[in-house]
Amino acid sequence: MFTVENRQQSPADGPHLCLRPACGEDVAALRAMHILSVLTLCARDYSGVQLAAFLSDFDTTAPDCLEAGRLLVATLDGALVGSGGWQPTGQMRCTREGVLPEVEIRALYVHPAAAGRGVGGRIYEHLEQAAAAEGHAGSLVLRSTLTAERFYARRGFRRIERTALPLREGIAFPVVRMAKALHLPASLEPMEGRAEQRAPEPMPEAG
Repeated sequence: MFTVENRQQSPADGPHLCLRPACGEDVAALRAMHILSVLTLCARDYSGVQLAAFLSDFDTTAPDCLEAGRLLVATLDGALVGSGGWQPTGQMRCTREGVLPEVEIRALYVHPAAAGRGVGGRIYEHLEQAAAAEGHAGSLVLRSTLTAERFYARRGFRRIERTALPLREGIAFPVVRMAKALHLPASLEPMEGRAEQRAPEPMPEAG
């Protein structure tokens, strides 16, 4: 679970970004921010039909993460500008540190007005640290939008495969399955991708 974090940067460091655990009262604002993020930041990689179908078919607010206390929100000078969460997948990975759980990064979104200002990077760093601290995670997995693949690649994720989420009326929503090892594997063999048992929320460009 997240502990409350209220870190204020100095004026020289830029805008004042606050990270805190999400609560039920945040859900409506989160959903509105997610819709704006998807429709704006992903427009160059997906059609309007694909984006509308995705937003209709998936609850981007990750209620399981919220219920478990693993959903984070970011506010910039008081305005909600980002979110992110994590949840164990139930899978275990053999590492040189022992058998450790696999963790999925969820619901990482940034408001378009905050894209490119380091908000997504700050959120991701906190998610990785929280997952490692609570569950001693061995690896991280996610499904990225085409838009955000480079964002995750810069943070050490590697592509497993490009696939697609099946949406209503036969609409396909391309995503990229990615993974990142937090500890060296027990074997020198690369970690194999596994079939997801459910389709998590893809994440727009987090900037």
